[in-house]
Amino acid sequence: MRRAAGSVPPRGLDRLLRGVRAHLRVWRLPRPDRLVIYTASRSVTAEITQGRPPDRLAALLAWAWSLQGVTATWGHGPAETVTVLVSGRTCSGIGVHVSAAVRLAELGDQVRPGPGGARLACWATGSARLPVGAAEAVTCDELAAVVAHLRAAERREVRAA
Repeated sequence: MRRAAGSVPPRGLDRLLRGVRAHLRVWRLPRPDRLVIYTASRSVTAEITQGRPPDRLAALLAWAWSLQGVTATWGHGPAETVTVLVSGRTCSGIGVHVSAAVRLAELGDQVRPGPGGARLACWATGSARLPVGAAEAVTCDELAAVVAHLRAAERREVRAA
């Protein structure tokens, strides 16, 4: 069988798949709703799109805690969304990028006009105030605070009902 120049042999893909599956199993991670595998760079991109907002962000946190060399950013995107991206490596060296998005309305907050007409995302936790299109670094502790805030808000809603 002939392979295209620069292509990865099938056993390289098998090794990568086994590494990702082992990481999921060992850390008991929530399965992503979408997973894209890049054999040439030995990396994966995962998206968490299903579930309630605190569940999506908690799943993202679980992934972050399982990785080494973690960096995380959140940004105020179009359609009034907050997108969080976590990047790092598994202990076997596989690059991992995991993202989740939450609508501002799901966060229970609002978008307010800022100086010069720029819109600002104002999270209830006070953690971030970002113009639309901007992104900044975020820590796992800040994300955990947002998850805790959302879970507390859900508990209050259930008690009120």
